[in-house]
Amino acid sequence: MLRWLVSTCACSLLLAAPLAAQEKLAFKVEPGRKATFQTETKTDQTLTIAGMDLPTKVTVFQTETHTIGQPESDGSIKEIEKVQAMQVDMQLPGGLSFNFDSGNPGKKADNALLEPIAELFRVICEVPSTTTYDKSGELKSVELPAEAVARVGEQFQKEVQTEKLTKQTKQQRQFLPSDPVKPGDKWEVNAEAGLGGGQTFFLRTEYQYIGVVEKNGKKLHRITSKPLSVTYAMDADAPSPLKVTNSDLKIADGDGEILFDNERGMTVSKNEKSHITGDMTFTINGQELPGKLDLTMNVKSTLQ
Repeated sequence: MLRWLVSTCACSLLLAAPLAAQEKLAFKVEPGRKATFQTETKTDQTLTIAGMDLPTKVTVFQTETHTIGQPESDGSIKEIEKVQAMQVDMQLPGGLSFNFDSGNPGKKADNALLEPIAELFRVICEVPSTTTYDKSGELKSVELPAEAVARVGEQFQKEVQTEKLTKQTKQQRQFLPSDPVKPGDKWEVNAEAGLGGGQTFFLRTEYQYIGVVEKNGKKLHRITSKPLSVTYAMDADAPSPLKVTNSDLKIADGDGEILFDNERGMTVSKNEKSHITGDMTFTINGQELPGKLDLTMNVKSTLQ
């Protein structure tokens, strides 16, 4: 932010000095544009229930291509997202492991109980999703074909429904402020993060506009993020026999950086990390069990 000289003579100049330039940041739908992103998601979780630690580590590496078509007769525009490559590695409680490679999608899971997860990833890799924008560029829906949704196991059906996909995509884009900003401006955003199995994190994040930086010959807008608070909820009809009846979670640590190309109206890179800890109370078969959560999530996404 600007530092004003504190002196009697400067006060008269201050009145005539121009304000810091403001920028209106916005996503744009550019017909014919094709963009490829690489995303790496890492999750490291230890869930402690009645004194027993249940560690889980998940790494997902994904490359996907987004292709925007030409306007249709009603002015709407469709964007096709196709996964080009995906590798998944899961280390689960009880010594179980799960691996998926889009290069060999037909390989069955080593444990039959994990086969529905493999089928979910097969669908994601094989079937493109379609995002529809109206003639003003507003995102209206994100959907998979009905036949692809039908392939997904019952426990994952909610995750691939149009309503859920649309809501998630809209929330991924809402980090941009609604008003023009200048360096130093801050704003807060509430968002939901679906965890699968009827579980949801409700997150509040503070963003700050830092200003323009240059990278690879392009002027990009730098935004930093800081998670402020988190709460947890589990649907009453969640399939897990282990229910969460109470939770007291907090953000132990976290930060992030986003580089946004305002000329093209698209995110160039995003790197966000959050560390969540706290107490939880579980019930199973009517028995109440004390627990704790220690969860670190890191997401890196880069335009290629």
